[in-house]
Amino acid sequence: MIESKLKKVNSIWFDEIPENWSFVKLKYMIEFLNGFAFKSDDFEDDGTSIVRIGDINSQIDVENCKKVDLKKYPNISSAKINKGDILIAMTGATIGKNAQYLQNEEIYANQRVGIIRSNTDFSQNYLRYVINTFELSEYIRLLCSGSAQENISGSQISDFIIPVPPLSEQQKISAFLDRKTAQIDTIIEKKQKLLQLLDEKKKSVINEAVTKGLNPNVPIKNVIEDWFQEIPAHWKNLKLKWVSEIYAGGTPSTSNEDYWENGTIPWLNSGEVNKGTITSSTNYISQLGFNNSSAKWIPKKSILIALAGQGKTRGTVAKLEIQATCNQSLGVIVPKVDELDYEFLYYWLDRNYLNIRSLSGLDRRDGLNLQMIGDFSIPLPPIEEQKAISIFLSLKEEKFRILCNKIETQIAKLQEYRQSLISEAVTGKINLN
Repeated sequence: MIESKLKKVNSIWFDEIPENWSFVKLKYMIEFLNGFAFKSDDFEDDGTSIVRIGDINSQIDVENCKKVDLKKYPNISSAKINKGDILIAMTGATIGKNAQYLQNEEIYANQRVGIIRSNTDFSQNYLRYVINTFELSEYIRLLCSGSAQENISGSQISDFIIPVPPLSEQQKISAFLDRKTAQIDTIIEKKQKLLQLLDEKKKSVINEAVTKGLNPNVPIKNVIEDWFQEIPAHWKNLKLKWVSEIYAGGTPSTSNEDYWENGTIPWLNSGEVNKGTITSSTNYISQLGFNNSSAKWIPKKSILIALAGQGKTRGTVAKLEIQATCNQSLGVIVPKVDELDYEFLYYWLDRNYLNIRSLSGLDRRDGLNLQMIGDFSIPLPPIEEQKAISIFLSLKEEKFRILCNKIETQIAKLQEYRQSLISEAVTGKINLN
């Protein structure tokens, strides 16, 4: 055991530490180095790797880092990262996120990444755990609260006061945490893999239902389509434009306040599709804005598809459960109610997300268009069978959701326990015998 009487300390973050420990500012135990402002125009396919804040993960993936020719940047040795250094994001949404660099390849940090390096009286491995305490993350969060642009400085981090045990105890605590956190991380990894398997299983169930129906013994016929090759013999194979109305929305001029002020008409942008099911709107336009734009009313039980958008948005679909309008970056699909069930259509389009995105290039910024959507082929059962499939999939999805929520809760509790274990260990509150 790290046995010692406890003493009170004057800190809002720590209440007491072992009597033989010190309580000092981090700056007396580390060297803090700032990265260098490399020019993005100088990034190349070959050269020396540069760590940016987006590269800070559990492990630094050197191969995927941007690279520069160091001949263009003499005298930047202070931005060089040594094996064992802690790298920390100094700005942005992931501020405070950190990782230890454990490779041997020459690598440098850009200006938004801080380098934390321990001195000879401070174990670098123990430092890694200090940097990952709940207390330090809360300290960083408070520094940034209320700021329009989240930033922290090396001096602010260096002024954080930490408990410091003798070097031999630092090593003992580090060894204990290495063992315990590895055990926890293994359990978390297994649960995350289980979530992936459940997601794959859900997709498989949806795919089976919307292409083969619920009766495994039904006769099958072949079709010549890119997205499906077999469907039940009694199903139709139709273009989406034959069984729905398809159009896009519009945006009132943002320079005219009368089109937006005190608006009462729900107006959706492309990001709304990420909700999956839309039951409300965060934006509204006025009747005057509606009258003076190409915005159109969309009935309930329609499907919206993002024609453009950042990240994964393009090609994403959502069910609309309210009457609303939308912008021109959203495609509207209004099914003919006696021929196409909107929930069946949702499952079909959601199942084909990657196929839809590929029509405009998975990695290109080109958008989808209404003609593409209208030309989608869809395997179409009789309307009552569509509704039965929708009900079946809705119940299955709910079971998957409940199970996934349970696993996600377990992962969150394990992560909380991991965080608590680190904080307890670096404040001397754990019996290590």
